[in-house]
Amino acid sequence: ALLADEMGLGKTMQTITAIRLLLRSGQARRILLICPTPLIPNWQREFRTWAEELPVVVMEGNGARRRMLWTMPGVPILIANYELMTRDLTEIPEEEQPKFDLLVLDEFGYVPASKAGAELLFDVIATAYERSSIVLTTNLGFEQWTEILGPERLTGAALDRLTHRCVIVETTGESYRLHDAKRRRRSEPKS
Repeated sequence: ALLADEMGLGKTMQTITAIRLLLRSGQARRILLICPTPLIPNWQREFRTWAEELPVVVMEGNGARRRMLWTMPGVPILIANYELMTRDLTEIPEEEQPKFDLLVLDEFGYVPASKAGAELLFDVIATAYERSSIVLTTNLGFEQWTEILGPERLTGAALDRLTHRCVIVETTGESYRLHDAKRRRRSEPKS
């Protein structure tokens, strides 16, 4: 699925709800959530709010610790940032690469990838294609993806794999964060 909308319309909550349902039904046992570094605390907070029963492990620490976390059994949800994912997965031999039933690429395009990062991200998408399910959240239209992945050929190949047998959920409306800020401002006493 591709979840596309402006910020503040509920992509995170929809993703957590889907993860919870997939884990509970047994349709997924291991999930990798990749997001920009600044959003990791948000994901931890939202998992505590919407699915506190689900164990979540954040990829952190030195290389040896992260390698242990990548392969640790019994952890249903791993959260990593894009930089660690690209660095760590290049260092783990292909036959030892961790397997996931669901790959979540959050805020795709938040930070443009380097050439090597874009190629590795494509490799992750290509590897997951037809072997795992992929959820991708973004605020960008397809026409802007070359800004993230670079060459049109690489971007086209990634889009081809991501949109084949895909459900695209595009939401519109006012951001709940913006709506809440306006409501708070109206209710503040005037001095």
